[in-house]
Amino acid sequence: MRTTVLSGVLLAIVGWFYPAAALASSVAVTGAPAPKYAAVDRAVEIFMRTQNIHNAEFAMSEHGKVVLSHAYAYGAAGTMPATIFRLASISKAWTSAATYTLFRRGTISRSTLAFNYLGITKPLPARAPVDPRVFTITVTYAYCNICYVILAMIVAKASHMTYEDYVVQDVAAPMGVSNLKVSPTLEPRLPGEVRHYYSIYTGLSAIYVRSAKKVPDPNGGDSLIRSVDLGAGGWATNAESMLALMDRYLIWGVGPLRPGAEWARDGSDEGTNTWAEQRADNKHWAFLINTRNYKRANAFGTFAKQIDKLLNKVP
Repeated sequence: MRTTVLSGVLLAIVGWFYPAAALASSVAVTGAPAPKYAAVDRAVEIFMRTQNIHNAEFAMSEHGKVVLSHAYAYGAAGTMPATIFRLASISKAWTSAATYTLFRRGTISRSTLAFNYLGITKPLPARAPVDPRVFTITVTYAYCNICYVILAMIVAKASHMTYEDYVVQDVAAPMGVSNLKVSPTLEPRLPGEVRHYYSIYTGLSAIYVRSAKKVPDPNGGDSLIRSVDLGAGGWATNAESMLALMDRYLIWGVGPLRPGAEWARDGSDEGTNTWAEQRADNKHWAFLINTRNYKRANAFGTFAKQIDKLLNKVP
């Protein structure tokens, strides 16, 4: 009886600070058991309940071997570890990997003039404001969304393939990855893709440009067409496939995985938040969810720091 009363009191306290945790059902977890990392599962479940996140995936490798791969569902259609999610900006890591393979083949180099290579040499109108650096941009590392869109165009020209085909066939396939896909801007989702991306925001459609009707941001209301934005943020895959990429290429920058590499990057679009991290101890992990709307500011970044603290305690 005392245990029941105490449990009720604890639930009331949790409910006061985190209403969703008190009212909603438990988080459904799928995937092979990984008792060594039970604390990670608990952290994900609490994060999902307190922030009202419906679907998530977490996967981790140690020295190239997958040791944890779980999918989570909370008050939504269930997912499996093989379910694919939009990657948002960690899509850029696939573009960087493609670029590196072309460097190695000698097709392009870090000194290749980007616009000249693409044949974009026609002068702009005389009075147009132009940053003079545009004429000297090379295929080197710099972070910006449009830069990665341009880089995808360079990958396409250098490979004599579409950007999508080259990444799928020459980057993903050699690693055994067969589920790297272009997430459609509009619903319905792809077979095997998480069913819905959640956002509280709407906007005018990037697809139906003459329509005055607002649509959910993940369906083009955020002005993005995923197939156009592919090199910067349009890919979808599962967390395990992100591990495959990180076990071979840098997640941040351009090049192969190096001993002691310690890099992380996040992805964020309406309906999507993602994290991919390479740790110096060779514990690489990826986390994918289908929202970026939280009850507390910086909730996602705080969660990533919490996971690293937990992994620091695991031998």
